[in-house]
Amino acid sequence: VVLGKKAALYFPGMRPGKWITAGDISWDGKKIIVKSLQKVFYWQRKKNEPVWQALLRPVTELPYLQEPQGESICFNGKANAYYTVSEGENQPVYYYKISKKDLKRSQQ
Repeated sequence: VVLGKKAALYFPGMRPGKWITAGDISWDGKKIIVKSLQKVFYWQRKKNEPVWQALLRPVTELPYLQEPQGESICFNGKANAYYTVSEGENQPVYYYKISKKDLKRSQQ
């Protein structure tokens, strides 16, 4: 496998807040989540669509309360929610349910 650049992604905001710190793909490959220091971005992949192509489509912004140094994100087992955690010792783990309302709002 050869790694090659396919696209450049641009996220809204000012540095360093818009810097991407984490990402995850659901176990079934259908959902993608990416986190900056200030926001969480979500894409639904089409069947057989390369990840890079999915990331070029319009993004859905999901709820997120900014953490002091939030640098982790992952889906839960059903990919209907996600967890975030900040860097450092004894940091709480935050849980966010992905609601149909969140997904519908982004399509308007």
